[in-house]
Amino acid sequence: MAERIINHQGLGSRAYFRSPSYFYLLAFLEYLSGGSFWAVRIFQSIVGSFTAMLAGFFAYRLTGRKWAAAISGLIVSCFWLSIYFDGELVFESMACFLNLLALYLLTFRSEKGRANVALSGFALGLAAIFRPNFLLFIAGVFGYWLYKKRYRDLAILAVCASILILPITIRNLVVAKDPVLIASQDGINFWAGNNLEADGRMVILPETRYQLDGEFLKRFKDDPWFREDVWLISVYNPEKAAGRPVKESEVSRYWMTTTFNEIAGDPGRWLKLMLKKCYFLVSRTTVSNNRDLDYHREQIPILSALGYFHLGIIMPVALLGILLGVREKKNLYLVLYFFLYGASVVLFFVTSRYMIPLFPALAVLAAVAVSQIIFLAKNKKWAWLAASLVLVAVFAFLSNSRLVKWNDRPLRSGMRYNLGMAMMARGRFEQAIKPLKESVEIKPSWPEANLALANALALSGKPQLSVRYYQDALFYSENFAEAHYDFGLTLIKLRQPEQAYDHLLEAHQIKPELFPTPEQVLESLSKKSSD
Repeated sequence: MAERIINHQGLGSRAYFRSPSYFYLLAFLEYLSGGSFWAVRIFQSIVGSFTAMLAGFFAYRLTGRKWAAAISGLIVSCFWLSIYFDGELVFESMACFLNLLALYLLTFRSEKGRANVALSGFALGLAAIFRPNFLLFIAGVFGYWLYKKRYRDLAILAVCASILILPITIRNLVVAKDPVLIASQDGINFWAGNNLEADGRMVILPETRYQLDGEFLKRFKDDPWFREDVWLISVYNPEKAAGRPVKESEVSRYWMTTTFNEIAGDPGRWLKLMLKKCYFLVSRTTVSNNRDLDYHREQIPILSALGYFHLGIIMPVALLGILLGVREKKNLYLVLYFFLYGASVVLFFVTSRYMIPLFPALAVLAAVAVSQIIFLAKNKKWAWLAASLVLVAVFAFLSNSRLVKWNDRPLRSGMRYNLGMAMMARGRFEQAIKPLKESVEIKPSWPEANLALANALALSGKPQLSVRYYQDALFYSENFAEAHYDFGLTLIKLRQPEQAYDHLLEAHQIKPELFPTPEQVLESLSKKSSD
């Protein structure tokens, strides 16, 4: 997307599926650096450092103690997931800083005149266009100010926040003629996190890319969002149901309606799932929706060393900070943020990537808790101190035990599959075999992983070994056109023309728009060999 912006190709004529803010930031940094990804990573590392500094300053302003600032800053700067996400090309690094900045300005500046209210509004709007689920927290702030009858301040806050949000909304209205506020991904994400098969953590989609019909794929192959599987799959069912092209707002509404109908059919199941997700929110388990984060941590020495400092240590103390600090007005926005931003995660699916913007606030709350515990000890409030320590122990048990289990096989398998596919894309077929074989061993029934391994073997000069995995791919998905086609090409190399013809014909019959007839394939191969 950033490259499209740099090359003046734009982001298409549909409403935005994801917020475009990070794409434009990437484009700006790539333009300045001549296309270097290192420039982005260095920039995000600097932003991450400022997040740690701001967390420390925040804790100091709340407690008046320099050691509390040191604790909060060190927690953020030494947490391995913070470092990890600063190096990823995702917008979590920006969200951590912008969300905390908005919280800080609301806490210490919004009571000091209209100019500061305006500044807080700009910070809220900026945070929202990088992480749209921040809008739930903004709604909570608006509700609180209404309750407090700060009508004039609320108007200024709303206008200033809207100044940054409205250009995206207007673009969606003018270019796509579609009333999407920022992005339309909420519908499919809501379904992914709450459907009948949802486990609270993994992204489960209704189809895979390979199950979509060829005509649909052909129509969208030039769309800038085509490489985004979640978007492509999200559009497929609504178009199929409507029998016509649909807009992004209709796509989102389709999945929202589908999800609410499923919830209404079995509300008990959904409530149980929501409780499960609430538990995941305070659990120490690291999980991303599309990669094995612990696998990454093990590959990088500094992250591996820092891995002993995990969420199970911070979360119990931060939860105590919420309970001890809830009575003080200056802690209000931090507490409100934990509950509302946490709710925006629980409503969808709970992964470390979506939770990480909570972490700087948790670090500040942990410093508040330590400050309160020392205060209780100094003032010999033994009963309160004992109750606080008991609560920390209870929270520690909840955060560090695995009371609710979930199946991590798809995640671990998917991480190795993605690594293998990245190697395949670079022509490193021999190196791709090991991670793809691990992927299949973890999840043998995954057709795409079996196909990828078969192709890696075939392309690295081991076509005989690939046959088994082509057969497994077709066993688990008999209408897998891509597997039929690739298997057919490999069988030609193995001098089995009759079987090759059958598989090539099957691929053509399943997806005639994408795969030529066997005769056309053989003619093309014959021309290449003669050349």
